[in-house]
Amino acid sequence: MNQYPRTSRPFARLSGFFTLLASTLFALTVQADNVVMGTENTEWRTMIIARDTPRQPIGSPTPDWGRPSVDLPPQWQEVDFNDLDWVRFPLPIPEGSDEWGRGGSNVGHIVARSPFLVEDPAQAGTLRLNLAYRGGVVVYLNGVEIARQHLPEGDDVQNLLAEPYGKEAWFVENDDDKPIVRNNAHQHADWLREHRLRHVRDLALPAEHLHPGLNVLAVLVNSTSNPLHHTGRFQYDGGGVNWPRLRNGDFLPVGLVEAQLTASGSGVTAPKAEHPEGIRVWAASALYDVTPESFPTLGDEEATLRLVGPRGGQASAPIVVSSRDPISAPSVNISALQGENGNIPTQNIRLLHASRVHRDEIGAKDGFESDSYSVLGDNPGPDAPHQPVWVLVDIPEDTPAGLYNGTALVDLAGVSREVPIQLRVGGYRLPDNREFVTYVGMLHQAENSAYRYGHELWSDAHYARLAQVFDLLAGVGNKMLYLPMARPGVLGTRETIVRWVERDGNLEPDFTHLERYLRLYDQHVGQPRVLGLHLWDAGISGTEIWVTRQNADGSTEAIQAPWYSDAGGVEFWKPVLDRTREIVRDIGWPEHVVLIASAHDRKPQPEAVEALKEIAPGIKWTLFSHARGYNAPRDTTEWNFRGMDVGFHEEPWGARHRNQRGNGTIGGWDHVFPQSSAARAHFSSMGDDNFRNAAGYRNLATAHVAGGGGGGLGNRTFWGFSRFQSDFWPVPRAQGSGYHRMLSGRAYTNLMRNPEFLLAPGAEGPQPTVPYQQIREGLQETEARLLIELALAHEEHRARLGPELEERCVAILRENVDLFDASSRMWNAAPSLPWRSHAQDLFDVAGAVQDALGTHTLHHLAPIHQAP
Repeated sequence: MNQYPRTSRPFARLSGFFTLLASTLFALTVQADNVVMGTENTEWRTMIIARDTPRQPIGSPTPDWGRPSVDLPPQWQEVDFNDLDWVRFPLPIPEGSDEWGRGGSNVGHIVARSPFLVEDPAQAGTLRLNLAYRGGVVVYLNGVEIARQHLPEGDDVQNLLAEPYGKEAWFVENDDDKPIVRNNAHQHADWLREHRLRHVRDLALPAEHLHPGLNVLAVLVNSTSNPLHHTGRFQYDGGGVNWPRLRNGDFLPVGLVEAQLTASGSGVTAPKAEHPEGIRVWAASALYDVTPESFPTLGDEEATLRLVGPRGGQASAPIVVSSRDPISAPSVNISALQGENGNIPTQNIRLLHASRVHRDEIGAKDGFESDSYSVLGDNPGPDAPHQPVWVLVDIPEDTPAGLYNGTALVDLAGVSREVPIQLRVGGYRLPDNREFVTYVGMLHQAENSAYRYGHELWSDAHYARLAQVFDLLAGVGNKMLYLPMARPGVLGTRETIVRWVERDGNLEPDFTHLERYLRLYDQHVGQPRVLGLHLWDAGISGTEIWVTRQNADGSTEAIQAPWYSDAGGVEFWKPVLDRTREIVRDIGWPEHVVLIASAHDRKPQPEAVEALKEIAPGIKWTLFSHARGYNAPRDTTEWNFRGMDVGFHEEPWGARHRNQRGNGTIGGWDHVFPQSSAARAHFSSMGDDNFRNAAGYRNLATAHVAGGGGGGLGNRTFWGFSRFQSDFWPVPRAQGSGYHRMLSGRAYTNLMRNPEFLLAPGAEGPQPTVPYQQIREGLQETEARLLIELALAHEEHRARLGPELEERCVAILRENVDLFDASSRMWNAAPSLPWRSHAQDLFDVAGAVQDALGTHTLHHLAPIHQAP
């Protein structure tokens, strides 16, 4: 596969490098027997590789295990290897696991590098390394293997399974041999540290392999077998003793937990885990999360800002200007990007300033608790220790594929630096967002824009704000829109969008705002795939429902409406549904997009279902449910349960079925029945601060469409993802007494597991965030993948590809499944995967498919664009 040109590291070869570095880069000079690297103050540049760890009886040899998600890069142990794109982790690794190995996943390998400096090897004395790990380990110093433990001999180290654990890793002696599981691990912490942690103790680093200047300590940790889920039972020692099945994730038999490097001599230094003195200018990966704790480390200030994107798409990454103390935003001037066959002018390059105003303004108590610089705006934010400036390139669709180079001149307070920029444009031409195959369901709360900005509800100023929201929803090809038709509603609205007004002594529904709202959405976003009318949910499950009445003076109040199956219910509601469906037809949308929202694990009453059939003949329901008891279909357009016709299914954790086509390379878009995922597992795995971890957003679409083998989300593929709040902002309380969340209703409490808003409430209107931008650019890769899938899945198109291109298509899809099979369950690992070179190859293969077929899209072949 194609790779970016490797950045040279001349400082590794300069004899005077340490003198230069000491004056410009932070360093911790140690005295005799001092710690050079410690568990608490060192970040490791890390690559985490997924692999299906074998489930076997404890103590059994298991030479056979799954294919790795990615191969080890050549020369990854060497000093000159370019690891600037690798994710930076503190210990323990994987992030989120603890010292006794809870938080399991399909991690197969941990590949970690940490640099340190030696002024003069003759003066360094003895350097000693101590490690605590799970699995088996190989240690390298400057590319030379210096130790191996709990791994067999062999050159093919990636395919060596570590020595298995004995039963003491799962059972406590003299405690009736009860298994240790997730919930009681803390009670046995000392026992687990003793029997799960393995150690490299007091390993002397060979002095003959030390270099003057930069040195690299590299560690490979391989997994051993895991007995979980073995034949549905828990076995040990091959003795046939059965134990109750343990929950997956109770033990992850691979990890790098502790590390310490000490030196007895002088002149040995390592980066400290804090920001250096002075103002620093450094290029960062698009998937690097900039937080107040971020700091540049070795090589960052010499790095090139690297971007990749398709024709007609976007590409972005941040230049970070940072200091220990608050600084103002820098001045940044960007040149045009020059290529061999053309250039991308400066008017196609935007600068977006990243800030933390969503936290600073709202506060941790009432707002979203994120510490990352994630709000992107045209104007600089307040003074802060970090001022990330995102370089965002809108790539014209007629741009020739190839490499484009330019520079960014950054100035602040007398510090000036020219940052090289390199953009790789792939051959794929991105279709219009209205043609996207991927289902994207961003939840939108219409009232919030009015309350947040102090506009009268449904005023012209309010509609202007809504247009700004819709423009951003259009950027991701949004296909979901819900309307509050009855209260209490799960969107947290105070009013229904249809108001009742008095005319000639009668109360009649008024559709003025509903029609204007839908036409504005169509103008900016286009046709939704799901237009959900909120008429039932877990909060509207009794026999009392409310609608909004507008009085003659313009004021509004809530009035009770008849329940659907009660006397007068059909007569009250049928004109509402009839006119709504008529408006949809007038706009030009197919009527099948109109659905009743929303059934849940708690099912609608049969009498309500029957009444709504009479009120709106032929209409179907949306279902947000684990589908337990619903007998979810696999390959059918029909789904009827207790008389309720289901037209769209959102699964909280992931879709329930996978089509095993194309040797696992064909995903879930071809499910005839429409399903999406609320991706709860995705964000539960990302931790409490969901605005961090840009990679979790970058791979969101592909991880849920591509899937892969193994457990977790990897064997569940579907049309896309949904139930992500776009603008559920905290809004001011009355009398300036702080903020309250607009989110309400029991049925939507699950959304607290996800970010509360992917658009931020900027001073001049809604603004994108880093997560939003990562979703947008990740969708570009997903759409390229799906084009290739569609071409392979239809005989007439596959025949036009030719054998060579067809082989390239199959290979890139297999690689795509491997990469995202890993990242779909290891969100924090994704930046360490070769995502950039893979995206480049993916765009090039998709572009070749477009050329061969003479079309830029095959979206019409996907069921999501066809009537059910």
